[in-house]
Order: sequence, then C-alpha cells, then structure tokens
Amino acid sequence: MPQYDNIVGGGSKKIGENFMKHTLQDYQNYLAVTHRKEYTRKYYYDTIHKLLTDTSKTIQTLTKQDINQWIAKQNQKNLAHNTVQNYIVRINLFLQWIKKDSWKLKRIGWKNTNRDILTLEEIIRIRETARKISPEHYLIVLFITDLAGRPNEICKARYSNIRGNKIFFDDAKTGDTYGFITSEFQQALLSYQKTRPTPKPEYKDFILINRNGNKFCSKGAHIRTLLSQVTEKIGITRKINPYDLRSSVGTQEFNLFVNPKVIQRKFRHRNLNTTMTYNHTDDQMAEDYANRGLIFNNHSLFKAQDKKQGINNYLFKG
Repeated sequence: MPQYDNIVGGGSKKIGENFMKHTLQDYQNYLAVTHRKEYTRKYYYDTIHKLLTDTSKTIQTLTKQDINQWIAKQNQKNLAHNTVQNYIVRINLFLQWIKKDSWKLKRIGWKNTNRDILTLEEIIRIRETARKISPEHYLIVLFITDLAGRPNEICKARYSNIRGNKIFFDDAKTGDTYGFITSEFQQALLSYQKTRPTPKPEYKDFILINRNGNKFCSKGAHIRTLLSQVTEKIGITRKINPYDLRSSVGTQEFNLFVNPKVIQRKFRHRNLNTTMTYNHTDDQMAEDYANRGLIFNNHSLFKAQDKKQGINNYLFKG
C-alpha cells in the first residue's frame, strides 16, 4: 500500500512508489542501519523532510535545481556556516542513497566554534558553588567536568550503564562510549540519590529525574538552566553553556600539559584533531614554559602524591 505524508507539500502528498521504488520511510530505515546515534538519524531525516516540504516535491519529482535553490535560500537566511554545511552533508548522503552522486553539493567545510573559555579558577569555583547549591547541581557539573558528558548523553545516563568504575553512554556522539568515574563523581551520585525525586516506573533506570518524575529532556534545557544558576551565583555575567564548560576543561588540561591522547580518551573523540581544537596555546605560554626549565628541570611535576591522585584530583584539588 502506498504511503502518504500529510506534511510534505502542505497536503496529502504521496511518497510511496517514489524514485528507485524507495519511500521516505525506507530512507529512515536506511539511516537506522548506517548511523548509531538516534538524534543523528533524526537530523538527517528531518533535513530531507524539510527539503521536500519547502520545495513541494516528492523523492520521485525532486530535481538537482530544486536542491540548489533550496540551499541558496538557506544561505540567504544568514544561518550559521556550520548549519549550512550540515545541510549539505545530510543532502549528499541522501543523494548517494538514491544513486544520484552526480547531484552532490560542494562542501563548504567546517568552521571552528568560538567558545567562551573559562579559567581554571572559574571552573573550580563552578564546581565548589554547585556543590553548595544542591546535589543535583553538583552532579550535573561533575558529569561535564569529570566525564566530559554532552547534554544529550547526560540526560540519557542510566544506572544499568554503570559497570565498575565505568559509565557507558547511550547514543554517544563519537569514539569510545564510556568514561571513567572519579571518586568525586561517585560521592556526588550517592548524595544525589538521597534527594532524587521519585521516578515514574518507566524512568526508574535513568539517573537524572525531574520534579515530575520524568527523565531529563534529551535537548538538555534543564541542564543549561542548572548551570546558569551556578554561574550567576558566582558572578559570571556572560552566558556559559554546558559545551563552554566542557571545552574549557579540555583547554585547561592542555595548559597543564596533560597528554593530548589522555584528553582525547577522556573526551571520547574519535579523531585527535577534534581534541586539538581545545588547545589554545600561544607564544607567551610556550615562552613561560621554556622559562620554567621545561619538564627536565621541574621535578614538582612528578610528585608521587600528585601522580597517585590522578588527573582529575590533580587539576581540581583545593
């Protein structure tokens, strides 16, 4: 039986029996096989759905000119550079799927996102202040600083995914799917459990529960709100989001000469080049490092007690 979509084209447009006998549902199934992340599949599908909606076309009637004109209109909206690049990547995958490689759009490349980098002192104050506000605030901050958790991963964190000193993340973005639990995080989790709202039965396994007994929204709105409450409490007037805090930790680890491969593993990046975008080293830092005698004459870097404490405690000890 042919399928219908009540959104495409603003009416009851038929999308069954489409180009190459594929349907939009077939494309969704294809994405489920080729992409591990749930929200990646959603964004890829939604982009094609939007393309068909805006052009009032079906997969069968879509032309190369339609695609080029649609991308041109997106550029006219003054969207962020990386947003347009994302559209291009998603459309090109779709074109590959319908065997129209000759229609592929030219990629415009990615631009590094300029984030507000917090100082090490500010990060420490955020951690200390969050601990004083509530167990919920503190656990959220440690999810970001200790486990390099992304909002979507934090919202989906489950008790059943904790195995020993590891926590496995559902729908992880890239690279390794688990992080190593620090002693601070373990204590924060125990404290949070004492005040955690009673979850609805279907959300019992989720770590973070809101006042209504639901799991946190995967878009991370509540996480951003909690972090804003912490930064406002310590007088940081500029807007700091979870990704700013996450990137700042990576930058400060670079500044303390933590091995880049260790940082890569902590942040679960597949590619070291992604990790290196956190490295904001300049000539002044290199000169200061040289003036300190490099690592060969600075034995304080090798104190036994610091080595035993591990990276997390070394960075954030009081």
